[in-house]
Amino acid sequence: MSRIFVDTVGKNAKKIQEYIANQLQEDLEYDPDDTERVY
Repeated sequence: MSRIFVDTVGKNAKKIQEYIANQLQEDLEYDPDDTERVY
């Protein structure tokens, strides 16, 4: 049971990481001058 949990967390972490990277890129494209923002 815990192995399934770990596998799910790993896959979700990857998707979350990709989602965050995409959001950061979209933010930069939307407002490239706003580089002072802390994420």
